[in-house]
Amino acid sequence: MKFPNLDAVLEDSPSGIAIVGRKLIPETEQPERLIPQLKYYMVDDSAQEVVQHNLRWANGEEEKPHFKFAYVMLPTACNQRCMGCFTGQDKSRLQSGLDGPFYSGDTIDEIIGFLQDHGTEAVVYGGGGELFTWKGAFDYIERVTDSGLGMVIFTNGSLLGEQDVKELASRDISLIISLRDTVEAKHNNAIGVNGFRRTLRTLNYALQNGMHEQNRLAVEIPVTKDNQERVIYDFVPAMRFLGVIPLPEEYIQLMTSEEEKRVCHESIGNRPPPVTDRWHARFARVGFLRP
Repeated sequence: MKFPNLDAVLEDSPSGIAIVGRKLIPETEQPERLIPQLKYYMVDDSAQEVVQHNLRWANGEEEKPHFKFAYVMLPTACNQRCMGCFTGQDKSRLQSGLDGPFYSGDTIDEIIGFLQDHGTEAVVYGGGGELFTWKGAFDYIERVTDSGLGMVIFTNGSLLGEQDVKELASRDISLIISLRDTVEAKHNNAIGVNGFRRTLRTLNYALQNGMHEQNRLAVEIPVTKDNQERVIYDFVPAMRFLGVIPLPEEYIQLMTSEEEKRVCHESIGNRPPPVTDRWHARFARVGFLRP
């Protein structure tokens, strides 16, 4: 399996292929520039407009509230068993809204109509697993995007082929691809299956289709005690080199087991984990500031 659009950041290692970005870090800090905003999903001027509209609505000056985007939760299964997943069906801990039948076409149309009536820009896929395990996924995507709404889709990417990604890129969709580590063996251990190369394949196809050039491509990765060095020194520089928006996030502890909690960072009082300070230093070195 080849990844021509990722060649500059991939190397062989004793634990399989690995994303290596530390060689891309400049010796000196770069001129400051803002991190690009993932389309539909990050706070921009349009989000501020929604906030101001809703403040007026709360004061009785507007007829109805507006939404920047809306999560539409679906009871999707998952083909991975990620450590730390807090909504996965495999854990039998689903919220009630995720443990039932899929919406009918009529219900989906009603939801779309409601969102359009409230000034919504996009639908965010949310659920108990992976959207593309559902055979109706592309029909659902077509129904939403043909209505004029955009979409943000979280996906592990492992079930998507080249034509699938080409279809997604042709629509008004932002992709957030999920990784659990930068090293093949460690990622695969964290998700319970051999999926690293299939996920990289989808990232490669998304780059091939230029999604990064329109701020429609991000990769998320939970930060743990084990992978924090690789996230700081390899993941962030590699993603920025590729033009992909990096979304490192603190490992979520909701509904996780005691074993899973042991890999988390511990906050000190109301302060974030100490590793947070290192994020700011690393972003400064590659020339990016938090917006």
